[in-house]
Amino acid sequence: MFPFSSKKRYQNVKRYREILFILIKYGFEDIVDKLPVSLVIKKFSGRRLQVIMALSPAQRLRLAIEELGPTFIKFGQVLSVRSDILPEDYLNELEKLQDELPPFKSEDAKLIVERELRHTIKSLFRIFDEQPIATGSIAQVHKALLKTGEYVAVKIQRPYIKEIIETDIGILFDLANLLNQYIPSSRIYRPVEIVHQFAQSIRRELDFILEAQSVERFRRNFEGDNRIFVPKVYINFCSPKVLTVEYVDGIKISDIRSLKQVHADIKMIAHRAIEIYFKEIFEFKFFHGDPHPGNIFIIKDNVVAVIDYGITGRLDDETALMLNNLLTAFVNKDAQGMVNIFSMMDLLPADIDMNNLKADMAEVIDRYYYLTLGQLKLQSAFADMMGIIRRYHILFPTNLLLMIKVLIVLESVARKLDPDVDIIGYMRPYVQTMMFRSFNVFEQLPRLVAYFRSFSLYLRLLPSDLRKIIARLKKGKAVVTLEHQGLDHMTHVVDSASNRIAFAVVVASLIIGSSLVMQIDKGPMLFGFPIISFVGYLMAVVFGIWLLIQMIYSGRF
Repeated sequence: MFPFSSKKRYQNVKRYREILFILIKYGFEDIVDKLPVSLVIKKFSGRRLQVIMALSPAQRLRLAIEELGPTFIKFGQVLSVRSDILPEDYLNELEKLQDELPPFKSEDAKLIVERELRHTIKSLFRIFDEQPIATGSIAQVHKALLKTGEYVAVKIQRPYIKEIIETDIGILFDLANLLNQYIPSSRIYRPVEIVHQFAQSIRRELDFILEAQSVERFRRNFEGDNRIFVPKVYINFCSPKVLTVEYVDGIKISDIRSLKQVHADIKMIAHRAIEIYFKEIFEFKFFHGDPHPGNIFIIKDNVVAVIDYGITGRLDDETALMLNNLLTAFVNKDAQGMVNIFSMMDLLPADIDMNNLKADMAEVIDRYYYLTLGQLKLQSAFADMMGIIRRYHILFPTNLLLMIKVLIVLESVARKLDPDVDIIGYMRPYVQTMMFRSFNVFEQLPRLVAYFRSFSLYLRLLPSDLRKIIARLKKGKAVVTLEHQGLDHMTHVVDSASNRIAFAVVVASLIIGSSLVMQIDKGPMLFGFPIISFVGYLMAVVFGIWLLIQMIYSGRF
């Protein structure tokens, strides 16, 4: 039996079974063992191929996710950012996840466009290419020509993808709750919170109106900047399932051979890409979250054109302040200051060894502090820092982790164009500006006013709250709620064991009672013995076999 709460999800038992089968197929049976799911699944799971079991756990996880479909691929891509909880080999494997799927029929694409925009294809476009120019797990893109003569890229959401993703999100929440309940060691990673953040992210990505708004925001931010091209949004040709933007005809930033053939300035392109993304992150605090080479094109005059704004990151004031304070502490070689920042942000688990954490932080600072800018590599520095973060189970804000991944990808792309590019040098003025603002009274005045207002509100409410507490105590209505953690599973085990002991006692009683009855020469007889004794033995056999089956299925003897 599947222990999932909602009646609606019982309709998705086939999908639950499929997920558990795939986990077992790729060698994650130890995890399934700990979940209270029917072990009939394991019985019929079949033999795993030796070639699969020869792979590393990280490789097997990637293959399992790919087989589980688009929702889990997207979830894996989100996990590839979580360098605070996953080791580097898992991150590297998850970064290989490709969300490309075969294109869906052009007839379906046209029907979706017509239904969403409430006009026929012929009335909307002069030309609509039936062959998509790009396909993904959520949508595919068709090139088209508007009646007004502009070429556009039309992004069309896959049929029923929203329903499929919503079903899988429900399953992910169930699995996260089961992990939380039955595998206590997983709680430090907050699996339910991770799924919740993923659900928010993927639902935003499914709403193309939100993506259109993001593109427009980038256009406003970079208005008048001739280093970058942000495609125009044709809002009258957009809906939650259709996005129409200006078509970008350029060369991928990773296609160095083609760039050289058109005499592009390779080094200038590398520097411009860094400048653009640093401006997004440190000045606008709103950045493109997926800077892989397929989303960055180079057009005429070495202009960088960025496409696909489905994934974006934001640095709120609190996260930006945290980043600023961490960088300031690093510059001052203040390991204790970095630990204090983690503590103030409530990122540290309760049982952490603060002295060891401080010592490890100091070691990383010493390792990189005296390197020249040319020697310092962001990827290695972040990898060492994240090693400490994982070791001590420090959970970073997801947007900060996304920013780190963007910087690492950006460094990789830029160094392929110009191996000598000084990415830290480009970062320095932004960091200095952030530090200056943190000490500038006029810059900090709005935040100080907000803090003062919040504090004054607490002071005004404090007497009233104290009176309410005292009144409740006097009336004996004060209630203290104690919440036990981790006892549900133990209670279930004790109940199960008690039931089996009771059954065993019943079986033993039937056997002993039937043996005593056999000594009596009264009542209906069979083969010279009382029939009732045979009935007792038969019941004992049936109950005994049932108890044995339950013990075998539980995996505990």
